[in-house]
Amino acid sequence: MKEQANSVINVNEDTNDSNGNQTVIMGGTLILLNVFLMFCVGFYWINPSVHQYFSGQAL
Repeated sequence: MKEQANSVINVNEDTNDSNGNQTVIMGGTLILLNVFLMFCVGFYWINPSVHQYFSGQAL
């Protein structure tokens, strides 16, 4: 019984290590998405023509 519990623990530890790449990819994707959204909001605030295109009103 003790050996089965140890083998289950070892299997869980092995699968968590293989998901490290997925964590890095997901974190990188979220950071890139956040930077892209910040760029879009900044462009919307700075450029009057973009603001007018989306809102229909001049600044």
